This record gives sequence, C-alpha cells and structure tokens, in this order.
Amino acid sequence: ADSGATIGRGLIVSKKGVILTDKSLIAQVGTITALTATGQRIPVTLIQSQINGDIVFLAPVNATSTFKAAILGTVPKLGETVFSLRGQKNDALAQGLITQIPTVTDTTATTLDAIKTSIAVSETVIAGALFNDDGNIIGIRTSSLSQNDLAQFYSIEQLKTVIPVL
Repeated sequence: ADSGATIGRGLIVSKKGVILTDKSLIAQVGTITALTATGQRIPVTLIQSQINGDIVFLAPVNATSTFKAAILGTVPKLGETVFSLRGQKNDALAQGLITQIPTVTDTTATTLDAIKTSIAVSETVIAGALFNDDGNIIGIRTSSLSQNDLAQFYSIEQLKTVIPVL
C-alpha cells in the first residue's frame, strides 16, 4: 500500500517476512508499507532485485515478529488443476489447467521459463500467485509474462534459487 492505495500483490516467502513481488510494482526507493492479509501494516524496504528480471524481494524494516510464509510447491504436472487470486480490493479466484511446464531444469539459468496455463490474463494480476489444489504456491505472475490472452507464471521452483538467504 502506498498512501493508502493498493499498488500490487506479493508473497511472504520466509518467517522473517521477506516478500517476493514484481519489480514493476515498486515505483519508489526507500520504505513502503505492506499490508498483510490479516490487516497488519509493515514498513518494508528493497533488499534484493533479480538482475535484468522482474522479481524483487522486500523485507520488514524492523522485523520484530514471525510471519507465516507461503508454502512453496514443486514443479507442477502437465494438466494439473491450478488457481490464481486476482483483484485489488476484493479477491476473486480463477481456475485453469497447466498447459505447458518449464523445460529448463538448470536452476542456475539466467532466464526463467514460464508455466503456461489456460487461465485468461484478465483473470490474473501482476505478482499474483499460482497455486495447486493443495494450496502450495507453484508460480508468480510478472509484468513481462503473459503477452497473449493466456496467463503465464514464473515457476517458484526456479525462483527458489534466487530467493535470498532467509
């Protein structure tokens, strides 16, 4: 949230409150305020950015509490049912299938392949999570993906290698 306005979504990926989000949503340098699903407002600052990529990591300025981190899943299966949350003020749920999985298995690769889905781009939001029916996060939508009508997501499995020491 910035001056009370919602500017995007993110995922808490560690108990220390590290947030993974899309670089395009971080328009300012310095401290911004994150609003958790429970209504807690947390001042956060940029701690790491993917070089020539979309992903940024934010961390609480004064980490005094423990956070509940998203459960990160593994590589999805072709044809698997998946879900994505969207919406700025009210959440909505989109459902689809995995239509293509990343072919790059080299986790040191500098570019990341996308998980392709049957979910319409209009039913997603930048930095929105893709999760399986177990509730595990398997992908995140970024601003550079989904240049057609169907949503694509970066694989969390590939992003695990760029998550800072948590």
